[in-house]
Amino acid sequence: MASFEESEEIQIFPNPASHFLRIKLAEPYSENTVVKIFDLNGKLAFSKSIELNKQQATFELPKLTEGIYFFETEGIKRKIYIRQ
Repeated sequence: MASFEESEEIQIFPNPASHFLRIKLAEPYSENTVVKIFDLNGKLAFSKSIELNKQQATFELPKLTEGIYFFETEGIKRKIYIRQ
């Protein structure tokens, strides 16, 4: 299982986020992937299939309660902050 430590494989910004997230990968990824965001209790708060063109993707976030969430895609996990 991947850890929540910083990884040079992926950049996620802005962090804290409010309306959108941008993902940038170190290496090109040619397939669609599923982005998942979990709350602190491990409950899935958001899930979306995205296409990573040119090593990056931007997507809108649903209205989430301000706080700490966990981002996961392709076995990479990161902590993100949502603020309104």
